[in-house]
Amino acid sequence: MTSAAASAANETANVKAESVADAANLSAASSQYTEAKAAQNSASENANSAATRLSNVNAEVTANEKNYAKDNAVLSDANTALNDAEVKYSTAVGASSAAEAQVNAKEVAYTEASTAYNNALKNPNNKPAIVLTAAILNAQKKAYLNAQAEQTADSALLDELQRA
Repeated sequence: MTSAAASAANETANVKAESVADAANLSAASSQYTEAKAAQNSASENANSAATRLSNVNAEVTANEKNYAKDNAVLSDANTALNDAEVKYSTAVGASSAAEAQVNAKEVAYTEASTAYNNALKNPNNKPAIVLTAAILNAQKKAYLNAQAEQTADSALLDELQRA
């Protein structure tokens, strides 16, 4: 073999060896690329999953905020109704107390009119006094009975408000 042929065979062997090394390097790079691509896909899936979970949490937070707002509105309405009921109850208590005081006053007036009438009856000759005191007595009795009726109505309203 000539030296040129030996040199060419040697160069061919070197090129083949380089080609085999390049193929091995290419295969290793391809494996590394495949592993890197798989890692990238896995990271992308994890990121998408995390984004989905975050979106779900945000949706739940939004729903909870809406429910909280609704609950606050209901609570506010309930507090307003409670305040209104307390005012009505307080008013009814005041009206009941006033009605009771009026009944007591009318009872006193009725008792005084009854006493005046009984005193007028002791003098049967004084017909004008008997007639006058009888009229006053009847008027006071009517006022007393009306005041009692009002007190009964106020008490019934108060009882109803206490049950509510």
